[in-house]
Amino acid sequence: MQTIELGIEVIDENCTGCYRCERVCPTEAIVMVGPKTEALAVVDNDKCIACMRCIDSCDDDALVTIVRDEPINVEVDTTDIDEEAIKKICFATNTPPSHLVCPCSNRSAQEIVATILQGADSYEKLSLRIGVQSGCLMYCSVGLRRLLVAATGEARTESKLRRYNTDQALMNIEPDLDSRYPLFGIRVEQGWRTKESAEAEVDL
Repeated sequence: MQTIELGIEVIDENCTGCYRCERVCPTEAIVMVGPKTEALAVVDNDKCIACMRCIDSCDDDALVTIVRDEPINVEVDTTDIDEEAIKKICFATNTPPSHLVCPCSNRSAQEIVATILQGADSYEKLSLRIGVQSGCLMYCSVGLRRLLVAATGEARTESKLRRYNTDQALMNIEPDLDSRYPLFGIRVEQGWRTKESAEAEVDL
Protein backbone atom coordinates (compact mmCIF):
# COMPACT_ATOMS: atom_id res chain seq x y z
CA MET A 1 0.00 0.00 0.00
CA GLN A 2 1.19 3.51 -0.84
CA THR A 3 0.24 6.49 1.31
CA ILE A 4 0.00 9.97 -0.20
CA GLU A 5 0.41 12.47 2.62
CA LEU A 6 1.10 15.64 0.65
CA GLY A 7 -0.94 17.84 -1.65
CA ILE A 8 -0.44 21.08 -3.58
CA GLU A 9 -1.56 24.63 -2.85
CA VAL A 10 -1.44 27.63 -5.21
CA ILE A 11 -0.16 31.05 -4.17
CA ASP A 12 -2.40 33.11 -6.46
CA GLU A 13 -0.36 36.30 -6.28
CA ASN A 14 2.69 34.46 -7.62
CA CYS A 15 0.90 32.63 -10.45
CA THR A 16 1.64 34.16 -13.86
CA GLY A 17 -0.66 31.86 -15.84
CA CYS A 18 2.14 30.16 -17.78
CA TYR A 19 0.22 26.86 -18.05
CA ARG A 20 3.33 24.77 -17.34
CA CYS A 21 1.88 23.07 -14.28
CA GLU A 22 -1.28 22.06 -16.16
CA ARG A 23 0.80 20.57 -18.97
CA VAL A 24 2.99 18.39 -16.76
CA CYS A 25 0.34 17.05 -14.37
CA PRO A 26 -0.23 13.33 -15.06
CA THR A 27 -3.71 13.23 -13.51
CA GLU A 28 -5.37 16.56 -14.45
CA ALA A 29 -5.17 17.65 -10.81
CA ILE A 30 -4.18 21.15 -11.95
CA VAL A 31 -6.17 23.20 -14.47
CA MET A 32 -5.91 26.84 -15.47
CA VAL A 33 -9.10 28.78 -14.78
CA GLY A 34 -10.05 32.16 -16.26
CA PRO A 35 -9.35 34.10 -19.47
CA LYS A 36 -6.21 32.84 -21.18
CA THR A 37 -4.10 35.91 -20.40
CA GLU A 38 -5.29 36.06 -16.78
CA ALA A 39 -5.77 32.39 -15.91
CA LEU A 40 -4.69 31.07 -12.53
CA ALA A 41 -3.82 27.52 -11.53
CA VAL A 42 -6.45 25.65 -9.51
CA VAL A 43 -5.66 22.35 -7.77
CA ASP A 44 -8.00 19.43 -7.14
CA ASN A 45 -6.11 17.55 -4.44
CA ASP A 46 -8.50 14.60 -4.78
CA LYS A 47 -6.67 13.93 -8.06
CA CYS A 48 -3.17 14.83 -6.84
CA ILE A 49 -0.70 11.96 -6.42
CA ALA A 50 2.07 14.23 -5.05
CA CYS A 51 4.45 13.72 -7.97
CA MET A 52 5.71 17.30 -7.54
CA ARG A 53 6.15 17.77 -11.29
CA CYS A 54 4.12 20.98 -11.10
CA ILE A 55 6.45 22.45 -8.49
CA ASP A 56 9.49 21.45 -10.54
CA SER A 57 8.05 23.17 -13.61
CA CYS A 58 7.01 26.42 -11.87
CA ASP A 59 9.56 29.24 -12.13
CA ASP A 60 7.37 31.65 -10.17
CA ASP A 61 7.19 29.92 -6.77
CA ALA A 62 3.43 29.78 -7.14
CA LEU A 63 3.03 26.20 -5.90
CA VAL A 64 3.82 24.77 -2.48
CA THR A 65 3.27 21.43 -0.78
CA ILE A 66 0.76 21.00 2.00
CA VAL A 67 0.15 18.15 4.41
CA ARG A 68 -3.26 16.59 3.77
CA ASP A 69 -5.79 16.53 6.60
CA GLU A 70 -6.38 12.89 5.70
CA PRO A 71 -3.74 10.88 3.79
CA ILE A 72 -4.84 8.94 0.72
CA ASN A 73 -4.06 5.23 0.69
CA VAL A 74 -3.74 3.49 -2.65
CA GLU A 75 -3.39 -0.28 -2.90
CA VAL A 76 -3.77 -3.12 -5.34
CA ASP A 77 -6.27 -5.93 -4.86
CA THR A 78 -5.62 -8.87 -7.19
CA THR A 79 -7.84 -11.43 -5.44
CA ASP A 80 -10.55 -11.41 -8.13
CA ILE A 81 -8.23 -11.33 -11.15
CA ASP A 82 -7.28 -14.44 -13.11
CA GLU A 83 -3.55 -14.98 -12.61
CA GLU A 84 -3.20 -16.51 -16.06
CA ALA A 85 -4.78 -13.42 -17.65
CA ILE A 86 -2.21 -11.24 -15.90
CA LYS A 87 0.68 -13.45 -17.06
CA LYS A 88 -0.61 -13.51 -20.64
CA ILE A 89 -0.61 -9.71 -20.88
CA CYS A 90 2.76 -9.37 -19.17
CA PHE A 91 4.46 -11.87 -21.44
CA ALA A 92 2.83 -10.30 -24.51
CA THR A 93 5.02 -7.30 -23.72
CA ASN A 94 8.10 -9.35 -22.75
CA THR A 95 7.68 -8.09 -19.19
CA PRO A 96 8.07 -10.56 -16.31
CA PRO A 97 5.07 -10.18 -13.94
CA SER A 98 7.35 -9.33 -11.02
CA HIS A 99 9.28 -6.65 -12.95
CA LEU A 100 9.24 -3.26 -11.22
CA VAL A 101 7.68 -1.06 -13.90
CA CYS A 102 7.30 2.05 -11.73
CA PRO A 103 10.10 2.33 -9.14
CA CYS A 104 8.73 5.60 -7.72
CA SER A 105 5.50 3.93 -6.62
CA ASN A 106 7.04 0.45 -6.24
CA ARG A 107 4.51 -1.10 -8.64
CA SER A 108 5.18 -4.32 -10.53
CA ALA A 109 3.84 -5.32 -13.94
CA GLN A 110 1.37 -7.78 -12.41
CA GLU A 111 -0.07 -5.10 -10.10
CA ILE A 112 -0.47 -2.68 -13.00
CA VAL A 113 -2.10 -5.28 -15.25
CA ALA A 114 -4.48 -6.34 -12.48
CA THR A 115 -5.54 -2.71 -12.04
CA ILE A 116 -6.05 -2.29 -15.80
CA LEU A 117 -8.24 -5.41 -15.84
CA GLN A 118 -10.26 -3.88 -13.00
CA GLY A 119 -11.14 -0.90 -15.22
CA ALA A 120 -8.21 1.53 -14.98
CA ASP A 121 -7.89 1.78 -18.77
CA SER A 122 -5.90 5.03 -19.05
CA TYR A 123 -2.69 6.51 -17.68
CA GLU A 124 -4.67 8.84 -15.41
CA LYS A 125 -6.91 6.14 -13.97
CA LEU A 126 -3.86 4.00 -13.22
CA SER A 127 -2.21 6.91 -11.43
CA LEU A 128 -5.26 7.68 -9.31
CA ARG A 129 -5.92 4.02 -8.51
CA ILE A 130 -2.40 2.83 -7.58
CA GLY A 131 -0.10 5.87 -7.62
CA VAL A 132 2.01 5.10 -10.69
CA GLN A 133 3.71 8.09 -12.37
CA SER A 134 4.16 9.66 -8.94
CA GLY A 135 7.78 10.58 -9.59
CA CYS A 136 10.26 10.76 -12.45
CA LEU A 137 8.21 9.29 -15.36
CA MET A 138 11.53 8.17 -16.89
CA TYR A 139 11.23 4.48 -16.09
CA CYS A 140 7.50 3.81 -16.17
CA SER A 141 6.15 5.68 -19.22
CA VAL A 142 7.06 3.08 -21.85
CA GLY A 143 6.24 0.15 -19.57
CA LEU A 144 2.80 1.55 -18.79
CA ARG A 145 2.16 2.17 -22.48
CA ARG A 146 3.10 -1.40 -23.41
CA LEU A 147 0.85 -2.91 -20.74
CA LEU A 148 -2.11 -0.63 -21.57
CA VAL A 149 -1.87 -1.45 -25.29
CA ALA A 150 -1.56 -5.19 -24.62
CA ALA A 151 -4.55 -5.18 -22.26
CA THR A 152 -6.91 -2.68 -23.94
CA GLY A 153 -5.63 -2.15 -27.47
CA GLU A 154 -4.60 1.45 -26.87
CA ALA A 155 -2.71 3.69 -24.45
CA ARG A 156 -5.43 6.19 -23.64
CA THR A 157 -4.60 9.52 -22.05
CA GLU A 158 -6.92 12.18 -20.66
CA SER A 159 -4.46 14.81 -19.42
CA LYS A 160 -2.47 17.49 -21.27
CA LEU A 161 0.82 15.77 -20.40
CA ARG A 162 2.68 15.13 -23.64
CA ARG A 163 3.26 11.45 -24.29
CA TYR A 164 5.11 9.72 -27.09
CA ASN A 165 3.93 6.61 -28.92
CA THR A 166 7.21 4.77 -28.62
CA ASP A 167 8.37 1.47 -27.20
CA GLN A 168 11.93 2.71 -26.75
CA ALA A 169 12.90 2.40 -23.09
CA LEU A 170 16.05 3.11 -21.10
CA MET A 171 17.06 -0.55 -21.03
CA ASN A 172 16.82 -0.71 -24.86
CA ILE A 173 19.50 1.97 -25.39
CA GLU A 174 22.87 0.59 -26.45
CA PRO A 175 25.33 1.04 -23.56
CA ASP A 176 28.10 2.17 -25.92
CA LEU A 177 26.21 5.41 -26.46
CA ASP A 178 27.34 6.34 -22.96
CA SER A 179 30.73 7.53 -24.26
CA ARG A 180 29.07 9.69 -26.94
CA TYR A 181 26.56 11.24 -24.54
CA PRO A 182 28.22 11.19 -21.08
CA LEU A 183 25.85 13.83 -19.71
CA PHE A 184 23.02 11.28 -19.57
CA GLY A 185 24.95 8.63 -17.60
CA ILE A 186 23.39 5.80 -19.61
CA ARG A 187 25.55 3.04 -18.12
CA VAL A 188 24.90 4.29 -14.58
CA GLU A 189 21.15 4.47 -15.15
CA GLN A 190 21.08 0.99 -16.70
CA GLY A 191 23.26 -0.49 -13.96
CA TRP A 192 20.40 -0.98 -11.46
CA ARG A 193 19.19 -3.98 -13.50
CA THR A 194 22.00 -6.37 -14.38
CA LYS A 195 21.82 -9.14 -16.97
CA GLU A 196 21.75 -11.70 -14.17
CA SER A 197 18.79 -10.05 -12.43
CA ALA A 198 16.89 -9.80 -15.71
CA GLU A 199 17.38 -13.51 -16.41
CA ALA A 200 16.32 -14.38 -12.87
CA GLU A 201 13.06 -12.45 -13.30
CA VAL A 202 12.07 -14.54 -16.31
CA ASP A 203 12.07 -17.65 -14.11
CA LEU A 204 9.60 -16.18 -11.60
